[in-house]
Amino acid sequence: MGHTSENVSFLAIEGSGILEAVNLDSLTGTSNSSPVLPGVQTLEATESADTFMLGDASEAYYDKMGMQDYALMMGFDSSSDTIQLHGSASEYQLGAAPEELPQGTGIFVKNSTSNELVGVVSGVSDLALDADYFSFV
Repeated sequence: MGHTSENVSFLAIEGSGILEAVNLDSLTGTSNSSPVLPGVQTLEATESADTFMLGDASEAYYDKMGMQDYALMMGFDSSSDTIQLHGSASEYQLGAAPEELPQGTGIFVKNSTSNELVGVVSGVSDLALDADYFSFV
């Protein structure tokens, strides 16, 4: 028996929940979609003043996949840096980062079932939502 060349391809996806597509145009800011990819993104501060964007006027980022997507903010300086969130301070809660994640302050969006992790400020434990280093849009 003879065979010609064969190509075999497959895609297997396991899990539960919602599978969402990411519009790659959003990474350049040309779309109304979230400008972040699903997953953990490390955001590192520079020596100048930085704005860590965890949301914009349209939506919160990192708020759909629990601890599978959040921003890990490294080098945050409360005297010069800003964390931008969607909505208002009353929609968020601060607390210790979950034990299995890098230690620091967790930023959670409040919702009716459980609070959704959107960010971890690594190595920082004394933040307040009403401080000048948080901005809400």
